[in-house]
Amino acid sequence: MDFLLPAGLVAVIIIVIAWFYYFSTDAKIRRKLKRAPVVPIKDLRPDSEARIVGRVQSGPSLRGPLSDRACVYYRATVEEHRSSGKNSHWVKIVDEIQYCDFSVEDATGQVLIRMVNPKVALIKDSHSRSGMFDDASQVEEAFLQRHSSGSVGLLGMNRSLRYIEGALEIGETVTVFGKVVDLSGGVMILEELPEGTLYLSDDPNTLI
Repeated sequence: MDFLLPAGLVAVIIIVIAWFYYFSTDAKIRRKLKRAPVVPIKDLRPDSEARIVGRVQSGPSLRGPLSDRACVYYRATVEEHRSSGKNSHWVKIVDEIQYCDFSVEDATGQVLIRMVNPKVALIKDSHSRSGMFDDASQVEEAFLQRHSSGSVGLLGMNRSLRYIEGALEIGETVTVFGKVVDLSGGVMILEELPEGTLYLSDDPNTLI
């Protein structure tokens, strides 16, 4: 016999999912970006607010701790699957964010990005797991230990963990929305808006 959820419960689930995708931090960042028109870098004017789209240029880049890719921003998290009776859920046990200033280039020019209070909607495209029959890799274990954690529990059994990373990679196309400042000699930078936030994303849906 097929099991069917009550219509009311289905409606509640749909509403909860829709609420999450509309009101999540990433969704708000994406909407903020998409509402701002894209400006060619050559047309940037000091003291204006502008959104640009271009490729991340190399500089004092970082390395993603789980993927080892060159980037200018990354967020790496580890979540543990925990059970209590009939209920189970994922709990975030590590959340690491690092970033540095960088430049973006389009067909018309280049602009420096000053990473002060950035809010970033990332494509989280690096995923892996470790668990009972799957030991953590050396990279995963080192990342955990850096945060005073480990892949093995108190009873000597592997913890059920998933590792997630997103990054703004060197050479990747991104969009940035901020305030334009003339640094000197016509060199433009984008920094945080008057509200105190700089918005960025590598989501393809925000690049138009």
